[in-house]
Amino acid sequence: MSSGYNRLLWGFLLVILDLRIMGFDLLIDAVGYFIVVSGLKILSAQSESFRKAQVFAVILGILSIPSMIDFAATFPLEQGILPTNLFIGSLFYSSILGFLHIVLAFYIFRGMMEMVTQANLHGMPERVQGRARFYIYSSIIILAIMPTLLNLNDEAGIYVLFTIAFVSFIVELFFILLIREFRNSFRKLENVTISPKDEA
Repeated sequence: MSSGYNRLLWGFLLVILDLRIMGFDLLIDAVGYFIVVSGLKILSAQSESFRKAQVFAVILGILSIPSMIDFAATFPLEQGILPTNLFIGSLFYSSILGFLHIVLAFYIFRGMMEMVTQANLHGMPERVQGRARFYIYSSIIILAIMPTLLNLNDEAGIYVLFTIAFVSFIVELFFILLIREFRNSFRKLENVTISPKDEA
C-alpha cells in the first residue's frame, strides 16, 4: 500500500512542477497523471473511491498531453500578447483540466477518509476532512476567478495570473503533504481493507 501512496506523491509532484525549455515542459503532466493512475490501481483494493479516481486520472493524463507545449513561447506574438482566441482557448482548456483535477482529488480524499475511519486512527479523519475542505473550496474559488482574466488589462491580468499560480501551488502542496503523511503511516493502514460499495 505504501508504494501506491508513493506513486501518488511523485505523480502529483510532476503535475505541479514545471521545467520548461524553449516552451516545452520537461516534467510532463501526462506522465505524472499516469504515475498517479498506477498508484491508484494499487490502492483500489482498499476503497472503491480510488477506483473512481483512477478513471479521472486516466482522462487527465490524456487531456493534459497538449499542456507540455507553452503556446505563448512557441507562437509568434504581437507586442508580447497572446492572440485573443488563443488566450480564450487556453483559459477554457485550463478550466477543464482544473475541474477534472478537483474531481480526482475529491475521490482520493474520500478514499483516504474511508481508510482512516475504518482504521480508527486518532485525529486523522479530522485532518483529512479539514484538508479536503480547504483544498476543494480553494480550488473552486481559483477556478471561478480565472474567467475574470478576460476582463483585465495586461498588467492586472499578469498580476492576477501569477497570484493564482502561487496560491494553486500552495493548495496542491497541502494535498501532497497529506499524501506523504499517509505514505509514512502505511504500517498502520496496510491491514485495513474496505469492501467496495456501490456509491453514487
